[in-house]
Amino acid sequence: MVRAAAVTALFDRPGAREALRRAIRDRSPRVRRAALNAATRAGDREALELVVARLESNDEWPQVTLEALRFVSELCLDEAGEAVLAVVRRGIRPDAWAPDVDVAGVAADLAVRLGGETAEEVTAMGNRANTPESIHAAIERRRAEPRPCGEASSP
Repeated sequence: MVRAAAVTALFDRPGAREALRRAIRDRSPRVRRAALNAATRAGDREALELVVARLESNDEWPQVTLEALRFVSELCLDEAGEAVLAVVRRGIRPDAWAPDVDVAGVAADLAVRLGGETAEEVTAMGNRANTPESIHAAIERRRAEPRPCGEASSP
């Protein structure tokens, strides 16, 4: 908790970006989540590679993954599209962990908002027979009410 609080306090300090980026790889999910939140608030686009690693990790905590998705959404980083799709893929596995399914719904919504090939691919995933209804519904909801990434009410 102390390290997470320190990361939160550092987000806007000069010279703190490297410490925040190191914290995105911390062993504690609480610290990683705080670091991702700080990177989002700081608009640290250079942390994208670290954020992509969090999204692509099969062992990441759902709260950390959600914060990584928020980073991508807030900074409107369509170059993270493949990593966002990796989150969706985890949620549509037949043996998916329930929290991964929930997070995949948020990722699917973001994938549609990112547009382009990412939106096309997530739409195709949503149409598969094995896709959980919650993910399919998230895709259809966003397609019915499009809103570009970067606008309010993001993950």
